[in-house]
Amino acid sequence: LEKKRKGQKWMDNLEKKCEHCGATYIVSDGYCKQCWKRIPTTASPKEALLDGVKKADWHFFIDKNASRYVDIYTKNEGKKFFVNWNWAAFFFGFNWLCYRKMYKFACLYIIVDLILAIVLTSIGVGIYAPKLQPHYQNVAAYEEAVGVDTLTKLNPVYSAETSVLLDKALDSQKEIERIALKIGGISSIGMLLCGISFGIFADSIYKIHILKNIKFTDGGTSILAFFVGGFAYRTISSLLISPLISLLMDMVF
Repeated sequence: LEKKRKGQKWMDNLEKKCEHCGATYIVSDGYCKQCWKRIPTTASPKEALLDGVKKADWHFFIDKNASRYVDIYTKNEGKKFFVNWNWAAFFFGFNWLCYRKMYKFACLYIIVDLILAIVLTSIGVGIYAPKLQPHYQNVAAYEEAVGVDTLTKLNPVYSAETSVLLDKALDSQKEIERIALKIGGISSIGMLLCGISFGIFADSIYKIHILKNIKFTDGGTSILAFFVGGFAYRTISSLLISPLISLLMDMVF
């Protein structure tokens, strides 16, 4: 038995040449560290498993910073959801999902973000609607009186009769902008709380993604997807989320 154990240990630490790139690898690693190709699954039959999958395959699929994730998933083996903090997911959110090639979750992230933006803005508008209503009325009264849609004393039809309306409208415009900042603050606080929640459960989400795809794709990471995803997110926000919020404000007032 002792000889058998020593023989297995020797086999696990045996060095071989990678059939893909020719580099030397250790059998127990389960993959070539030069080209990151998997080696035959029969090379290390005693290799430890994690949720029924070889740990080497986890390392190969995760790629960058794999040791961190494997350690976390080892501690939470068998758990679908667990609590763990991920700084990268908290700060980068959508970009992090794209970097880890979780494109379906990235699309879901956009949808949830859009819904949250509308809901939080609606809450803010509902809170400040009584204060905003008279200010919008003052602006509308001036615009109706002079027949213009901008507030300026350089307007050629400006007259002494409309000066009072203009002063009220200008004051109201400033107040509207001030209240809009408060509404934006409510949305920001809500989005921050959602970001914290995402940072807490991001590792669980990533584990779900890994277990669903590890047998079908090589996984890995993508710097290009990180930056393209960030650009796409900002574009969608400017073309979709911001106009929807403005439309919501116009519908209310």
